[in-house]
Amino acid sequence: FLETNEWDKFFNHTNNVIIASNQVTFRDRRFHKFLLRYKPKYLEIYDAENRPDHPPGIGQDRIDYIVLDTILPKIGTKVYIKGINRGHDGLTAIGQSDVINRVQAVNVKNNTAAGTTSDQTLKESILWAKRQFNVPIIASGGIGTKKDIEFALNLGADSVLIGTLFAAAEESNLSAEAKEMLLYKNSNDIAFHKQNNSNLLVKENITDGDDFNYSKNLMHTVRDGNNGILYAGKAIDHVSAIKPVKDIVAELLGI
Repeated sequence: FLETNEWDKFFNHTNNVIIASNQVTFRDRRFHKFLLRYKPKYLEIYDAENRPDHPPGIGQDRIDYIVLDTILPKIGTKVYIKGINRGHDGLTAIGQSDVINRVQAVNVKNNTAAGTTSDQTLKESILWAKRQFNVPIIASGGIGTKKDIEFALNLGADSVLIGTLFAAAEESNLSAEAKEMLLYKNSNDIAFHKQNNSNLLVKENITDGDDFNYSKNLMHTVRDGNNGILYAGKAIDHVSAIKPVKDIVAELLGI
């Protein structure tokens, strides 16, 4: 958790950012106080599925409904569930509960996404999600050009989520060394790691004693470029320079 002064500094810039949480954070009463204080417009819940290596999926705890029915509507926060993919057996909690009726959208990932465990293509992911969920679909994974965006939208996605391109932006909080990894590496350098079934870009050797998500190794790279990892998708092939966000957006829109 960020300290209160860090949250204050964060929200002095904007409250239009998407606040992300996993199941554990989502159910933490300290986090609920932050939500009520800062009233973010958007909340992303990731790792929300019911998998053996994760806490119970969203919809399997009473506190889920308190947050979704009371706290978030009270402050006008829109919420979406990130990272759903057909490769998981964990849709039971989301698909068979009525949680899906309490969120505004779902994000599906495919086999070209950073940190994915899916074996589905972008097309397969979108078409499957359109059948599975009656809410807007956010497609992600390997999207790095205007053509990629148009392809996803033409398949029925309502929006797209782009991560890797913006991770390499000038405004990104990644270290200069981490951005150079994204600039000078390509999708052939991305390795699949069995510990968390994810696509990772490895700087040097991964240090031992880390958690399931390689959090310590990730922070090493994010902060100072030391040995560690980045989560990177195949859109890394479209990182041609460290550019400001406005230039990246202009290129994606073809303007």
